[in-house]
Amino acid sequence: MSRLSSIIGFHFSAILRCSVLFFLFIDITSQQRIYSRYSSDLQELERFELRTVKELTQTILTTSDWTKDIGFKTLIEEYLRDYYESSGMKNMEDTTKVETYAFKNPICAFRLLRRIKSLLKVLVSQEVFSRLFSKISKQVNAFFLGVSWPSKKDVKRQIMAILRLQQVYNLTAEQLANGWISSVLTNCTLNSIHCNEIAKAADKTTQYDLAIEWWEQAKEKALNDKKANVEAINSSLDAVIKIHNRESDGGEGWHPRFFTRKIRRDIAGDSKMVGRKRNLLYEMYKLNRDPVYYSLHFWGLCSGENFLTEKEISYLFCWYEFKIHPSFTIGPMKMEFLARNPDVVQIYDAIKDKDINTIKLEVGARMKESAIANRGTQKETSSGPLQQDENYRTSVHALYKGPLDSPLRQKIERLTGLNLKTTHDEFFQVASYATGGQYEPHMDVGSAVIWHNLLSDGTADEATWHGACPVLLGEKWVMNKWVESIHQILTRKCQLNPKERFRYPVNNVYLPIPNVLKRDRVVIKYLSPDDVNLRQYSYVSPIELKALADLEWRLYPYIKKLYHKYRNRTRNINTDEFDEKHKDVKDYLDNFEDTALKAVGLDTMQEDGDKIALNPLAAFKMIHRFFDYFKNWFNCQYHTDSKLLIGISKHLREVYNVSNSLTVEDIEAAMFAIINIHFIYDLSVKDISMGILDGVDTKVKLSAKDCSLIGSYASKKLKFHTIAIEWLEHALHLTKNNSKTDYDYITYELVYDCWQTAQISHNEDFFENKREDVNFFTKPISPLPELSQRVPQKLLQYKDPENRNYTLSRFSGICNGRFRQANSELSKLFCWYEGVIHPSYKIGPIKAELLSNHEGVEVVQYYDVIDEATMSSLKDHIQVNSQRHYYDDLSYSNSQQRQAKSIMANECEVTKNVVKLTQRLTGLKTRLQGEHPLMVSAFTPGGFSGEHLKKPPNTLANIMFYLSDVKRGGETLSDVKRGGETVFLNSGTKITPKKGSAVFWFNRFSCGTPNKLVLHGDCPVILGNKWAALWMALYDQQHHLRCHLKPLTSHKILVNDN
Repeated sequence: MSRLSSIIGFHFSAILRCSVLFFLFIDITSQQRIYSRYSSDLQELERFELRTVKELTQTILTTSDWTKDIGFKTLIEEYLRDYYESSGMKNMEDTTKVETYAFKNPICAFRLLRRIKSLLKVLVSQEVFSRLFSKISKQVNAFFLGVSWPSKKDVKRQIMAILRLQQVYNLTAEQLANGWISSVLTNCTLNSIHCNEIAKAADKTTQYDLAIEWWEQAKEKALNDKKANVEAINSSLDAVIKIHNRESDGGEGWHPRFFTRKIRRDIAGDSKMVGRKRNLLYEMYKLNRDPVYYSLHFWGLCSGENFLTEKEISYLFCWYEFKIHPSFTIGPMKMEFLARNPDVVQIYDAIKDKDINTIKLEVGARMKESAIANRGTQKETSSGPLQQDENYRTSVHALYKGPLDSPLRQKIERLTGLNLKTTHDEFFQVASYATGGQYEPHMDVGSAVIWHNLLSDGTADEATWHGACPVLLGEKWVMNKWVESIHQILTRKCQLNPKERFRYPVNNVYLPIPNVLKRDRVVIKYLSPDDVNLRQYSYVSPIELKALADLEWRLYPYIKKLYHKYRNRTRNINTDEFDEKHKDVKDYLDNFEDTALKAVGLDTMQEDGDKIALNPLAAFKMIHRFFDYFKNWFNCQYHTDSKLLIGISKHLREVYNVSNSLTVEDIEAAMFAIINIHFIYDLSVKDISMGILDGVDTKVKLSAKDCSLIGSYASKKLKFHTIAIEWLEHALHLTKNNSKTDYDYITYELVYDCWQTAQISHNEDFFENKREDVNFFTKPISPLPELSQRVPQKLLQYKDPENRNYTLSRFSGICNGRFRQANSELSKLFCWYEGVIHPSYKIGPIKAELLSNHEGVEVVQYYDVIDEATMSSLKDHIQVNSQRHYYDDLSYSNSQQRQAKSIMANECEVTKNVVKLTQRLTGLKTRLQGEHPLMVSAFTPGGFSGEHLKKPPNTLANIMFYLSDVKRGGETLSDVKRGGETVFLNSGTKITPKKGSAVFWFNRFSCGTPNKLVLHGDCPVILGNKWAALWMALYDQQHHLRCHLKPLTSHKILVNDN
């Protein structure tokens, strides 16, 4: 069927619902002018202009020296030039045309409407025009007498039609501006002024990617045709790029209106070097049949994609129908199944010219703009109230009833078995779509087919969502028919099951329901979170992270056994087909074996979730596996015919509590852990990606995709530009050197876009924020990087260790060993046995060590003060009282960073004993009631607490109990140099966690003023976990303490009462 032909289609929608379409050729005219929606009105306007231009051209050519008014002459020449440029008239014989078919071309239609509104209307309003071309002036005025000129709204709608075509069919601004409509080269092109106007419309509707494309195209054309102002275009382009780059970092960053990376303002045509997010989303989700992605499916189907599987296609066929009604015995109908379950049937040659002519005479003069009644139910009837929607449906229509015994109604009744002779019979609705017109996916009617839109119990069948693709070239006509289902009870076949689909018989035989992929919306019934046999999982809790690792160790052998079981059942000839169909399962097994098995040692298959949970790289890979594989498999039993996937899904639903499991925050926490370790300890990205952490080979390597994800997160979420660029550059190196696996492949182009975005973000934020922030390099990055530009601010801050304003750099320097306590201060430190501070210690004194004697910063560590049973009980508070954890702000721009899981311990026998112990060690008054009495915290790999002063503000002193050593493999951090230490920034003190010990210090001077010299923090854990309990002594409870006469005097820590 030609795109340039005029077609009318009839389809019918019982609210059963059944839809039917008949094709017929028709030419309708209307007295009402809807130029941007109704092709007949636009065609009439086009024909009138052609006659006007011919007469105007002939008059000018036959009249010498027809005017001396230069301005008026220029205006006429501009109008005629615009017309001939867009009409394809290049030779004298072309002027004999009676029609240019501009109404069938979206670009020509835009120029036609714009030209008449902006040029011809101005031209005929001139007094000199009426005087020189009086006949033509009278004809123009007579034509528009009683009908309006094309309006600004008409032009705007035609621009939106162009943008709609560009979005749905994935066209470029360059193609459209040069006259290419898909693969067809047309006569109409666009100049710089036209491109500028389209760009403004795209910008106004927040279609930022299209706006940037059109303004770049306008700039390119303006440099040649000199029509538009290049400076104004540059200004608009800069503004929209700035908005695009800012908005793409926010929550809407994955909307199709963005590019895959930020656009560089200093590089002309940069948008041509980057992909559109629309295409990336389409490739990612085009096979996902969830209704959330219907817009993507709409684009793909309109562009010629076929989403049916080979098995689904095998159930489709054509036949001649002669038994559905006796009238078809002599003249059978040609039918074709377009889909099964639900059945979608197309009928060919089903309406006669007599019916066409009847409709043609009846509705021709009554066409009006289409509207919808209810977007929620997607139902449209002949009765209102109807509401306008500029983009949802862009057509015109008229209602047609016709006689009750007409051949058309009889044909519908015979084909569908429905009764149309009821008192509540709805009208037919004839609709016309001009070029660019569309009807978005909805739940009421379609075209050229029969299907049922409701299930047997009257509920909507969501598998029948459909829409009308925008018309590229030409026009389209359809006719709808609604039949109330309540009046069809006695005529339709009764179904036995409430959710059964109506089937279409083939010569009175109802075929078996094909075993094809279900399209039902999945309703997930989550397992109860209160089930005591189930546990919640998260990254920031050591217990929950280990539980997740243990769960995967149980799932892996089951999935592997199931995979090989079904693979071995296939014949050798079908093995490749099985592997392709279940590639995700094979990818998962490869991923697990490359990371988890190597992390614990390939020589053992024993369950060892501990080694995974203690390793930040292995934990990161594990959490991604749960998102990339298990999340999809959990529900796939509802929409797959694979016994392997159904088996995996059923098993997962028995053992995995998805309703209280991993969230996006867990992925971010895992990535932040790696970034944190990298930044604080000044490790190499190359070493980390090779699995080397602080000199230890963890056996877990990161792919280019992993590095790209970490880099993109650092750039977009953390705004940590130096780290982001380093990770993305390494990802580029890995992709360039073909470092890839099947399950972790990423393209060089995608990583390159992320890298460019990170550089752009660095430069934008560099000028808007503090340039001395560690997030930046010392200078903005130019398109041709220089070595001096790549110096991080952190390295400069390292060179000024006495500057206490560089808190984050100093914190990092103390953690990684760059800054240490001065030798003069170390010489003042000592150990002793404390036996006087409390009578209980006279028999069994405790070992104590002064760790800092820096002015204003005294810190002491007491060893072996808390027993194993008490420590285990405190840890249980995290497990028993745990709820879903929401992380603190992890941005490096925030001075209060923290990644840990903490809970305030309830009053019980254990906490009472800890409080009594605290009182014996410190001599301070303690009270369990009140604000922040005892806080138990757990740190997973990468977990830390950045530099801070303890809250609440009235905290006088802190005592921290270490409930564990920080494990690294089989060692403890007491045997190694880095990880999990508590550091004091001003004194350079670094305290290694020692299980059963306690660290004590004062936060305030004796006068009550906060002591900012005790700024402290906890270094990130590199490998392992860290447990601690913190008690905070409140200032207003310590009335017994001595008050020094001299202000800002520190409380002294007593050594055997001295």
